[in-house]
Amino acid sequence: MVAAVSRYLKAAGVGCVTFNDDVSTSQSENLDRIVDFHNSQRRDLDVSVHFNAYDTTDEPMGCECLYLTQQGLAQSVVDNICDASGLKNRGAKKRTDLFFLNKTDKAAILIEVCFVDSYADKKLYESHFDKICKAICKALSVERKPDTGLTPILTIGSVVIYSNEDGSYVRFISDLDVCNDGTGPTHGDPHHQKMTAYYNGGKYLNADKDQYIVIPPQVRQMVPPVVMGCQGQLTNLKTGVAYPAVTGEIGPENKTGEAAYCLAKLVNPSVTHNSGDEQLHYLYEIFPGIPAVVGHKYYALEPAG
Repeated sequence: MVAAVSRYLKAAGVGCVTFNDDVSTSQSENLDRIVDFHNSQRRDLDVSVHFNAYDTTDEPMGCECLYLTQQGLAQSVVDNICDASGLKNRGAKKRTDLFFLNKTDKAAILIEVCFVDSYADKKLYESHFDKICKAICKALSVERKPDTGLTPILTIGSVVIYSNEDGSYVRFISDLDVCNDGTGPTHGDPHHQKMTAYYNGGKYLNADKDQYIVIPPQVRQMVPPVVMGCQGQLTNLKTGVAYPAVTGEIGPENKTGEAAYCLAKLVNPSVTHNSGDEQLHYLYEIFPGIPAVVGHKYYALEPAG
């Protein structure tokens, strides 16, 4: 469920990092590990997903959402789940005694999706799994908008690209494809281009050396500040790893989520020159109008000709 909800959140443009504890051997260790992970992240909301158990029964038991400070959000989550699935609505319940709700630094809710020892709940959960996941995503997306002050300017597939009012900040969450374009070796890439959109007087970028981000051509056209050569950053939302980048290449109109091999390898060491990661947990940020500095290398802005 956590993985499925995460996919829907990212597709909706909401940043999300997931965590599963598969190593703790006691309740205390488990709670400490979960809270420590949450508090190590940059975020504005913590969500824990649980399943209830009480007594084996054929009767419906239902869904509830626990909170300490977030009554409105908790009620929205449980209402959405029950409306989507037919689960009995046990409501939002304030709890002052739960470690997770008390110890996380940010606002938090704890979702008790259903009772696993209720045959009626189990049947509704299994038959409406996808609807439940979408319902949770909807509640969290409405209540928590990490892109406050940003406006959607373009949608490509399931990826929404956002910008602020003056176009000086652009962001989107997508997958990670590897680009080998530029002056470096082809590495067997059938789509390799010797040139990059960042011209640099004919000294094109090198995918093995220059940490560049690839953007759709529409972005360059839709914001007023200069895009090519501007500062960027690529973040793996699953691990929290982030690296600076230069906006250095233009991709197809119908594609998002591509970076130079050297940059892709930094944020996800498992990628190769000809493989990436299909998961939608990579945050692409660019700062049009600001010349990129990556390491000790400076990149001049290049206005569209």
